[in-house]
Amino acid sequence: MGANKRLSSQVGLYRVSMQSGLLTTIAAGTATAGHVFCFRWTSATLSAVVQRIKLRWQTTVPFTTAQELAFRVFRLTGYTAAHTTGTAATLTAPNLKKATRLAASAVNDIRIGTAAALTAGTHTLDAQEIGGLNAFSQATAVADCTAVEAVIECSSQLNYVLELTTNEGFIVRNEIVQGVVGVGRLLVEVDWAESA
Repeated sequence: MGANKRLSSQVGLYRVSMQSGLLTTIAAGTATAGHVFCFRWTSATLSAVVQRIKLRWQTTVPFTTAQELAFRVFRLTGYTAAHTTGTAATLTAPNLKKATRLAASAVNDIRIGTAAALTAGTHTLDAQEIGGLNAFSQATAVADCTAVEAVIECSSQLNYVLELTTNEGFIVRNEIVQGVVGVGRLLVEVDWAESA
């Protein structure tokens, strides 16, 4: 009921797809380390109603030692200063809009790591993640071509949407320190509605 009420007042539908650079030796995640993707919402008049988050990891150069890889999605509150470095999404119209007739998105900042993690902003992470992706990379002389992905669905009738209000957002964080030599790319896709 609440989700349907919120979606009935939507003013626009949006999507972003971002691919990282060649990430390597990313630190294990903390409140300020290992952040590889961020989505920051600052509007005081609209909410971002996140409907889907997709994560996809591709190892392009194998690690010296086989290892587990893990990424987690955390909601942020008190998000008063944006992450920096990395590659920022182009937010100007008509980018991100699912229909060109829509207004430009009110999102404040979306960015992904290049060769390294992002520099953290000012925020508070929830203690519990809302989704994630696990993978395993073999140590071989040939690049591990296996790609893995996870989709976090937030919009079905069984799952209440993730609603972001002023100075909220989410990050994707690396959880296990990445060993030497290994390299990979992370793809992140987000679908959301903007609601009054």
